[in-house]
Amino acid sequence: AAATALADHLEASGKLGESESYNWQILEAREVALGPGHEQSLSSLKTMAVQLQCSGCLAERDTLLRHALKNKNLPLTSNVPDLSTYLDSVTTLLQALGKGEG
Repeated sequence: AAATALADHLEASGKLGESESYNWQILEAREVALGPGHEQSLSSLKTMAVQLQCSGCLAERDTLLRHALKNKNLPLTSNVPDLSTYLDSVTTLLQALGKGEG
């Protein structure tokens, strides 16, 4: 929680590079500790995807979202309807862009 608050503060302060670095570390740590299908891991993944998009790093965002789609059907530790809706939207977007895997 403290690392997330720090990343949010850095982003709000306009220090996007530092915020992105913390968000990557948070995502990686959560995927290792909790698993890629855990709601906190998926929430961090969504945060990173949005940050990459805002930074104009669309290729990195697409790679990250493909990773998310691979983990979409993993059993979740709790219901995450907002994230499920988000990933469904991502699937549709990537397919429309011709970048989907299906």
